[in-house]
Amino acid sequence: MAQSSRKQSNITVLNPVTPEPSADQDEVWNHEDVRKFLKLDDVSQVKELTRKRAKRPLPRHSVGKHVRFTKSEVVAWFNAGLKE
Repeated sequence: MAQSSRKQSNITVLNPVTPEPSADQDEVWNHEDVRKFLKLDDVSQVKELTRKRAKRPLPRHSVGKHVRFTKSEVVAWFNAGLKE
């Protein structure tokens, strides 16, 4: 009898684990998410709030041609407006 020269692999394939967002990671929002949070009627109202000519411009981050917001900055901006 001829023996097989193939070795069996002892590699176990595990399912990838999606890490839970930690406290130091901030949630990233788009215009629609901010609109829902601020309970505005239209996305164009959010765009108006991000303009530099606004009294208190909403903090934003440009990612290529897209605009993104961080949840903590939007909440801080909202809370600062309540204190005024």
